[in-house]
Amino acid sequence: MHYGFSCIFLRMAQGIFKTGNSNNAVASDSIIYYCADYMVRLENVASYISFIVVFPMIYNSVITGVGNVDSKILEMAQVFNVPWWKKIRCIYAVYVLPYIQTSLKSALGMCWKAGISAEVIGLVTHSIGEQLYYSKLYLMTADLFAWSIAVVFMSFIFEKIFMKLVDLTVLKMRKL
Repeated sequence: MHYGFSCIFLRMAQGIFKTGNSNNAVASDSIIYYCADYMVRLENVASYISFIVVFPMIYNSVITGVGNVDSKILEMAQVFNVPWWKKIRCIYAVYVLPYIQTSLKSALGMCWKAGISAEVIGLVTHSIGEQLYYSKLYLMTADLFAWSIAVVFMSFIFEKIFMKLVDLTVLKMRKL
């Protein structure tokens, strides 16, 4: 049976990821089964596994941020008939963005680790993971260290650039 992204997000919206429970493992397994048709080619395995690792972190931070919205502000918005899109942009975004910023820092590092690990396990051709695997297999220590340093360096640069873009977006949202 073919499950599209709408079905996946519908299941997530029903509370498939619950913080503080062991449901995260069950939810991840469910998503793997629902998304299996999207991971037909081996080249997609790194991005797919990275998504599976990072999504619960981001999802939980969004849920926490939404849960911390001041009920008096929401009541005021309801009294003054504020449209739903303004509520999202001016109320929810203000409360959710700090949580997203914090979780993105750790999620970006996990994303790189999970992606490279998936490449190593899946032996994706012409990938860093493949090079790491063969360096380890053939005891090429210098190559192994070089690839490891390259991964750490790329992760660091990517995190700095991405977090700078997130910070600029947050500043732009606060000016609105």
